Amino acid sequence: MTFWSIVRQRCWGLILVVAGVCIITFIISHLIPGDPARLLAGDRASDEIVQNIRQQLGLDRPLYIQFGRYVDALAHGDLGTSIRTGRPVAEDLKAFFPATLELAFCSLLLALVIGVPLGILSAVYRNRWLDHLVRLMAMTGISTPAFWLGLGVIVLFYGHLQILPGGGRLDDWLDPPTHVTGFYLLDALLEGNGEVFFNALQHLILPSLTLAFVHLGIVARQVRSAMLEQLSEDYIRTARASGLPGWYIVLRYALPNAMIPVHHRARAGAGRSALRRRADRNRLCLAGHGRLGGDVHSGARFPCRDGLCRRRFAGLRAG
Repeated sequence: MTFWSIVRQRCWGLILVVAGVCIITFIISHLIPGDPARLLAGDRASDEIVQNIRQQLGLDRPLYIQFGRYVDALAHGDLGTSIRTGRPVAEDLKAFFPATLELAFCSLLLALVIGVPLGILSAVYRNRWLDHLVRLMAMTGISTPAFWLGLGVIVLFYGHLQILPGGGRLDDWLDPPTHVTGFYLLDALLEGNGEVFFNALQHLILPSLTLAFVHLGIVARQVRSAMLEQLSEDYIRTARASGLPGWYIVLRYALPNAMIPVHHRARAGAGRSALRRRADRNRLCLAGHGRLGGDVHSGARFPCRDGLCRRRFAGLRAG
């Protein structure tokens, strides 16, 4: 297969994916209950007012015309205007995205920092008590619902022990740092505001640990599997026969090769983590895409809903 044939296949695949996403999000937006014209007009508005708003929004036209306008707006990068906030949908997505990305990065970092060493130890001490303990921990993390775990850590650390904040990104009495990136930790560092930095860090501990515990089990199992495969290779036996120290062989030769498949899976997990776990973020009161998604799906905000669906489909495609 030549290079250009691969490029053509990829381009056709991309076109089909984009077309499929457009069709699916359009259908979903019209199948989910909720009348944006009624929502915009208010409960006490007359039917005539609602009908006028429906005409202004183009909702009274046939579906194929609505779909054509929908695709034309997408082609020009116009996601529409939010019915509830009155702002462009792109601005709403941009305002909520940093919180989601910050949480996804912190949780993935914790999962890698803890999960990789556990996976290495589990592979090195295979079928011993440490291996069984790590496998039990990994299975617990994979099988435990994150939303249930989130409620548990809030009750324990915020309700009973009262050592960590229960939700939000900052305490109410603190002003957010000057907006540069939208990430409170990074913006606070750039501003040199240590109080805001440590407060934002405290608010990230519970949600990050909750999501990291789920990903930690997956990472530990992947590292263990990859390490066991590498430790059985001929070059590892040759290194041992040469008299090299055991941990030097593990860290210098086996680990770099074992991390290649783990790296690709971690990238895919990062994309999914940034765009999913809506229920977990809602329980931890984080104003990210999860909170915005809950609002739009319960409030008939069709333009925002379309934008979120496209962003999530793109994230799953990238993963």
